[in-house]
Amino acid sequence: MLNETPLIKFIALITFDRDYASMSAHIVALQKEITLLHAQENELDATITVSDSGIRSMKKEIDADELLIASLDQQIKEKKERLAAAMNPREHRAIMSEIDSINTQQLAAEERLLNSWTALETRKRGHDKLLLANQEQKQRIATAIAEKQQQMADEITTQATTAARRASYEQGVPEQWLEKYAAMRSRVPNPVVPIEQDSCSACFHGLSHQELVQLRRRALLECKSCYRFLYCPIAHQL
Repeated sequence: MLNETPLIKFIALITFDRDYASMSAHIVALQKEITLLHAQENELDATITVSDSGIRSMKKEIDADELLIASLDQQIKEKKERLAAAMNPREHRAIMSEIDSINTQQLAAEERLLNSWTALETRKRGHDKLLLANQEQKQRIATAIAEKQQQMADEITTQATTAARRASYEQGVPEQWLEKYAAMRSRVPNPVVPIEQDSCSACFHGLSHQELVQLRRRALLECKSCYRFLYCPIAHQL
């Protein structure tokens, strides 16, 4: 600790900031996952709404056919009363033709009604199964949401505690480095990189002899190409 060079302390600060940023990213990811889970809940609710709507539509069709059949029954009754009072064969035949036509309509409506009732019963059974499946899925989703919300709350608490320690990581780091770091930390994920083969290991910009000498004397230089901080690992025994 006491023998740590300013560069080692600087790298520790950068590592601290990366870990803090990872926590922030994890919190954002958890929030997105929670939002996605809520969307899945809404989709499940929507399937029930669509199923309910379909059942209501089928019931309306059944009600309409039942009313139609009742109306046709009344029409047949009235026609038969007229038939009994018919004065001549021609009138009798006309009324019978009307009754036949109404009977045809009534048979079609009754057949349609029977099919509708069968379809409705099938639809209701499917709806009941859908309700059960949705309830199970929503319970699993609710459990997952609760777990992720707890994870997020824990992460936020940890992050708040961690943030309070940052100032201690800045101690022993030259102010000039801190100022430059503050200016570039939002631009690149790795603002401090080692040199490799006499070049910047990030952008591969070649270094001059004078720059290499400075780096080997434990200096911290700025890359003239990508503006990252450069250091010599051997000089700092890293």
